[in-house]
Amino acid sequence: MNKIVVFSLKILLTLLIIFLGYRLYDEIFSPWQFEKAKNHRYEAVRSRMDEIVKAQNKFKDVTGTYAGSWDSLAYVLIHDSIMEVRSIGATADTVVVLGVREAIKFFDIPQDLQGEDLFNEFTVRVKAYNEQLRQQGGDEILSYKIEDTSYVPAIAQLHIRTAPDSLKYIPYGSGDTFILEKKVLTVGLGRVQVPVYKVVAYNESILRGLDERYYEPKGGIRLGSLEEATTDIQEFEPGEE
Repeated sequence: MNKIVVFSLKILLTLLIIFLGYRLYDEIFSPWQFEKAKNHRYEAVRSRMDEIVKAQNKFKDVTGTYAGSWDSLAYVLIHDSIMEVRSIGATADTVVVLGVREAIKFFDIPQDLQGEDLFNEFTVRVKAYNEQLRQQGGDEILSYKIEDTSYVPAIAQLHIRTAPDSLKYIPYGSGDTFILEKKVLTVGLGRVQVPVYKVVAYNESILRGLDERYYEPKGGIRLGSLEEATTDIQEFEPGEE
C-alpha cells in the first residue's frame, strides 16, 4: 500500500479517535457540569427570593398591602418609616406601663442619659424594682414596664444583603428583572380581603450562557401565588407559572 495512503489513514484514524473521545467526554461530563452550574444559580435565585419575601413583609407592615412594582417597593423601604414599640420589664398579673418621661421621673434617672445608655439604665432599674415587688409576695404581684414608641426607617429593620433597589434583578440574568404581580383575593364569604403576590424568574434569564440542550427556557422558579396566600418557592415547567 502506498505510504501516503497509509499515512493519511493514520491521520484520519487519529482524528476519528479524538472526535469520538470528545463526544464521549461531552456526553458524560456536560450534563454533570450543567447540573452543577444550574444548582448554583438556582440557589442564588432562591436566596434573592427569600430577601424579596422579607422586603414585601416589611412593605406590608408600612402600607397594609404588598408592592406591585419594584419601584414602589424600593421607594417605601428606603424613604418610609414604621412604628416600633420598645418594652422593658416583666409581665405579671398586674402591670403598670410607664412612658419614657414617666419612667425617668419615677426611677429618678439622670436627665443627661440618652439612647442605649438610657434604656440600659431602665433595664437595671425596672429589674431591681420588680424583684423588690416580687419579694413582697401577695396574691396579686404588681410589676412595672416601660414602653417607648418611635418611628424608625423601614430599611433599618430590613436585614438583607441586597439593596432594596437591586432586589428586582435576577442573579446571572445580565440585568433581567423578576416579573412581579400582585392581587387581592376575596375570601370568607366575601368579607375578607387578602393581598397576595407572585414573583417569577425564567430559565432563559437564570441559566443564560449555559448549554441550552439541558433546559426549557420558559421553565423557571416561582415565588408565591395569585391564587392563594403563600410564599412558597417552587420550580415550574413551561406554562405552569
